[in-house]
Amino acid sequence: MSRLRQGPSAADLQDIPPTSAADWEDAELLVPVDPETWKDFLAFRENRRRSSR
Repeated sequence: MSRLRQGPSAADLQDIPPTSAADWEDAELLVPVDPETWKDFLAFRENRRRSSR
């Protein structure tokens, strides 16, 4: 979970090309996530669902 809170690293951000407002009109947010972080996210989501019941 701490890796999600840290945000993107400098290496993650250097591959992002420049964009304009027109590029974002129908955009989707795509975030590259490694398998370990994805498992952490799924566990976090499941814990939130259980605690909200």
